[in-house]
Amino acid sequence: MRLAGKVALVTGAGYGVGRATARAMAGEGAKVVVVDIDEANGGATVADVERNGGQAIFVRADVSNEAHVRDMVRAAVETFGRLDVLVNNVGIISRKRVVECPLEEWQAIFHTNVDSVFLASKYAIPVMRDGGGGAIVNMSSLAALGGVPNRPAYCASKGAVSALTRQLAVDYGPDRIRVNALAPSSIEDTGMYQSRPDVQKDAEAVKQALFSSHPIFAGLERMCQADDVARLVVFLASDDASMITGQTVPIDGGASITL
Repeated sequence: MRLAGKVALVTGAGYGVGRATARAMAGEGAKVVVVDIDEANGGATVADVERNGGQAIFVRADVSNEAHVRDMVRAAVETFGRLDVLVNNVGIISRKRVVECPLEEWQAIFHTNVDSVFLASKYAIPVMRDGGGGAIVNMSSLAALGGVPNRPAYCASKGAVSALTRQLAVDYGPDRIRVNALAPSSIEDTGMYQSRPDVQKDAEAVKQALFSSHPIFAGLERMCQADDVARLVVFLASDDASMITGQTVPIDGGASITL
């Protein structure tokens, strides 16, 4: 088991990629701190982990709130004695162009998508450093690597996540803390994708349009799934990735090649 003896904290773990990641990490031997603002979904993730023989606790937190973030890290240490892996998975999206996007909405995207990574890292890094090192995996996006129509706030916030990932890797590499990010394409079995108006109108047409735009993607004959992302998170958090830090790793079926 690649994460045996380690403690992992996963934010936004109540559904989608977060739940898949919590389940995958527990399957590799980690004790998991499931963090979400939704108590019912977070509890369901804990039950899922335990049903499969893993060990997990739930902590309700708004990860853009500094006091909540401090408390979630404290809960990990008080319950399991240490913290080895942090997965910053929380993110929200806005689908308005710059001219139509209110400043408050722009700021809310950054508050959730970027401030949460800053705050969680701020409180987790000292604990990891005291424990001899660790790994942080941040959720960036394919949107950080190229422009996506009608998503300026999302693209900019995910670009900031990738930039912060590189900077943290520089500062805390000497403390044996690796920091990486993932850049997924659209993930089919997540609420963010399913809530898109065009997907709700005609999901199959959207899928075929994506395949037409990216021939390599089409050759795989499927879209990215939450479990695909979770497996990559586990790899980056494990010692198998001990020489990888400061990177934003695409997981996109080759879509970024044709951006």
